[in-house]
Amino acid sequence: MMKNIYFILCFFIAGFTFSQSPSLINYQGIARDAAGVPITTPVKIRFEIYSSLSGGTAVYSEVQTTSTNSLGIFSTQIGKTTGTINVNWGSGNNWFLDVAIDPTNVGTNFISTGRQQLVSVPYALYARESSNGLPPGDKNGQTLRWDTTLATGPAWVKDNNLTNDGSHVGIGLLPAGLKSRLHVITNAIADTSVIFAYHPNIASKGAAVRGIASGNVASSTSTADPFAGAIFGGSHSSSNTGNGMAIGNFGSGASNGLGIGVAGIAYGGAATSTAVGLYATSLGVPGSKTIAAIFDKGSVYFNDSIFITGTNSVNANPGDVLTLSPYGRAKWQAPGGSSSPFTTSANFVHLTAGNLNNRVVIGAGTPNLFGYGNKFTVLNPTGNNDTAVSVIQNSNKLAMFVTANSSSASAIYAKTNASGSSTAPAIFGEATGSSTNNAGVYGLSNNFSTGVKGYSGSFNGVWGESNGGTGVLGQSSSGFAARFLLTANFSSNPGVYIATNSNPPALKAESFGTGPAIEAVQSNAAAGSSNISLLIKNGHISTTGTNTNAACFTTTSFGATGFVANKATGSNDVRGEILATFTPSAVIPSGGFVTITVNFEKPYSGGLPNVHIECMEQVTASLGRFISGGSSSGFTVRFFNNTPGGMGLSGLNFKYFVIE
Repeated sequence: MMKNIYFILCFFIAGFTFSQSPSLINYQGIARDAAGVPITTPVKIRFEIYSSLSGGTAVYSEVQTTSTNSLGIFSTQIGKTTGTINVNWGSGNNWFLDVAIDPTNVGTNFISTGRQQLVSVPYALYARESSNGLPPGDKNGQTLRWDTTLATGPAWVKDNNLTNDGSHVGIGLLPAGLKSRLHVITNAIADTSVIFAYHPNIASKGAAVRGIASGNVASSTSTADPFAGAIFGGSHSSSNTGNGMAIGNFGSGASNGLGIGVAGIAYGGAATSTAVGLYATSLGVPGSKTIAAIFDKGSVYFNDSIFITGTNSVNANPGDVLTLSPYGRAKWQAPGGSSSPFTTSANFVHLTAGNLNNRVVIGAGTPNLFGYGNKFTVLNPTGNNDTAVSVIQNSNKLAMFVTANSSSASAIYAKTNASGSSTAPAIFGEATGSSTNNAGVYGLSNNFSTGVKGYSGSFNGVWGESNGGTGVLGQSSSGFAARFLLTANFSSNPGVYIATNSNPPALKAESFGTGPAIEAVQSNAAAGSSNISLLIKNGHISTTGTNTNAACFTTTSFGATGFVANKATGSNDVRGEILATFTPSAVIPSGGFVTITVNFEKPYSGGLPNVHIECMEQVTASLGRFISGGSSSGFTVRFFNNTPGGMGLSGLNFKYFVIE
């Protein structure tokens, strides 16, 4: 029978301490049926807390089993089964309690009495949290931060970003061991500044950041930090390839104003003091480059004098003036003097009489470091895409004329140190004119010397490339027009390599005299040397085009199927191997035969050349064979069984050689 349940509710919070008592709410009620008869058997009670009067999801729920007395009275505590009521009482929401009872004590037949708003007494739990529930710290100097982003609602959380030990304040670190009243640090790449100060309405003599250092400071003997400063900037970078800056400033002057990036104003407080407006020094390990100051763009103005103190490493004398040297540096010299090693006379620029034995280096401030023994050197720094030397001749004369008067000297010696897949030549010549006599590089020999000589330890001695004219032209009146010598005994590279990416032939030899266009002679008679004067590995001396299908074709006289022949890897029109198979194995009857047609990739001119066949296995050698047909496009070989019985075969293989 369905029962109506009536509840007489009484709420109160017993006295407790935070560290000893659980967060519970006392609850007492009476359970009666519809006739008013007390329920004296155990029942299940379900407590649910909502943030709204209707609908929504319960933020807390628990089910208890409780006993009643003879009057149906039961007493319990909300939160008894969970140990605490996990509700954020201080979130600002109204909270509603829904109580349901299952008189069958099964746990599936709950009858709800509806929701009632909780008032006053439960909020004493929040008061306990407010007074005693602040999170404890675990590090000296931690502070509290009110966090409104927590899933459980706003609350105080301990924070290590802003710290305070009573004497020092840290941002981004704990203050342990700090010697600064305020120390700020960040390791986040997204942070563009450690400290940013902005004053949008600054008045005269105002500052976004102002530092004042006052007091008596004992003289320091340290060369790394000899001064006390109102604002001190230090930059350290050990594994960074970029530029580190201790203090960076940007000054912008509007209208007729003066924008100053860094301003230093010094005041001497005593007659014996020295006031320095701007001080720059540079320290480094031995061998490192130390520069005290760099003035990148714009002029440098001195309204007073320049004073040199310490060791006179520039060899300046009293009365010297600062002038620009030919190397782009400022140099002290006597008034009216000249430090240039060059002079002019008769429209020529040449070394002065006192500098005839000097060497001229362009592109290096300290040429002695490079060990160059040349009279004239042009050094293009790494990363500079400029041409080291450019000579332009607009008249009908030589752009450059170089003469070597010694029998052991070269007029021009060019060397490239490029490595890897680089194709940068030591000398690159390009002819862009329309004349047929233009040449990128032209060498002429009128005696027994060499017009152009190229040497390479592992790559190309001479490289010629043409987009329409002549890549390499050699002309001689008595010696070799062009001579190529390969000195490595075991090199896999040829003495001459000629390649083409277009229709013209890679090599064309033409004779206008009575001699041959090409003469190949094998002059090495030593044992083990090749007797071949001219070897063509793949291709023909003369071809007539290209076959559209260079595959192999097979036939049999006895109707066998699955007979396939293919060229082995590396086979070509000059030599190769044919691998033929029967799938499944077949039997060639007495008098039966098979044929294999081998097509050339490029047809030979003049019909079928001579073809030589060699068997690769004993079974194939037992068969009769002959060239049964062919043309300039290929040949057909027939294998036949001339024995009185059948011969079983799973395949047959043979080699072929074409003699042109």
